[in-house]
Amino acid sequence: MAPLHNPTNYQGIVVTREIFDVAKQVPFFDSAFHQTIPVIAHKYALPNYLLNGNKIRNCGFHVTSHKYVLATAIRFLQNSSKMITIHLGNGCSITTYRIKKYIGSYSAVLNGLDAIIFRAGIGENAFYIRKLVCTDMDYFGIELDEAKNYMRLKEIREISTANSKTKILVIPTNGEIEIANQVYDLLSR
Repeated sequence: MAPLHNPTNYQGIVVTREIFDVAKQVPFFDSAFHQTIPVIAHKYALPNYLLNGNKIRNCGFHVTSHKYVLATAIRFLQNSSKMITIHLGNGCSITTYRIKKYIGSYSAVLNGLDAIIFRAGIGENAFYIRKLVCTDMDYFGIELDEAKNYMRLKEIREISTANSKTKILVIPTNGEIEIANQVYDLLSR
């Protein structure tokens, strides 16, 4: 993805430097969040000579949003640790079957599941997609409250039933706030 984005990002730096010549510029790399994931999680199913020789690794997408939503969920749930965030933006092409497959896989890796979190345009607004994902997932303790699921709010909300072992949350994402907070923290050192 970098070759696609870098020329435009560089042009933004050049123009900003011309207009705001005394302002500090802080480059922000969305993929930095996943630099600490274990090798097994960032390694593609390719021969090692290709991976190592070409420095190929999974960097993740929308990770600034993931970080923001995870921190928000931890505060809301008061420190749950086994969570899966599901980013379903306008450009998503992932099917509900694949989402269910990932929930099952990640639940196994996490050795349980405290919460699943829907976010981004479709995840936050498409009640029917959330319903399709959560249907027939009772083995994982996922029970959707259909009335709560239909509600459209602009704030964090829990849409699971009272008996659901796994919390189901909808959290509006705010990657811009996360970027601003990280830049502020960096410049405050």
